[in-house]
Amino acid sequence: MMPGALDMDLPLENIKGYSVNGVALFTQVTIHSRTGETYTFTGFPAKKLQGWLAQLGVQKL
Repeated sequence: MMPGALDMDLPLENIKGYSVNGVALFTQVTIHSRTGETYTFTGFPAKKLQGWLAQLGVQKL
């Protein structure tokens, strides 16, 4: 673990969907759980994350 890193343990079946926003020059992907929790990712891996979520059948909100 890195200091300040987000620890996310969310099974696929508990993911409601994801949303995408732009923050300055960065892509921001937010994963929404069925219980209302959100997990936000930015930077280069966020663009790949969108593709991975789509491949797994997670709905874009």
